[in-house]
Amino acid sequence: MSDSSDPQFDPAEIISTYQSLFVDSASAYAVLAFVMYDHAITFGQEIEMFWMRKFTCATALFLLNRIAPRPRLHLQHRHY
Repeated sequence: MSDSSDPQFDPAEIISTYQSLFVDSASAYAVLAFVMYDHAITFGQEIEMFWMRKFTCATALFLLNRIAPRPRLHLQHRHY
């Protein structure tokens, strides 16, 4: 039976670790929700200003800025 003085079983450390994991995960979901909300409310403007016009360097920069963060946001919370 484990003793609470055993260095491998520290309840305070376990609770602290789980709290930290929860905060990290909740923060990642909050950021993901905000980004998806932003994409949803600006999608019409995106189509009008970038997809319906000829492709330029500004379009490329916009797309890199708009699309590149997505995989990081989706995978950020999955390392637990």
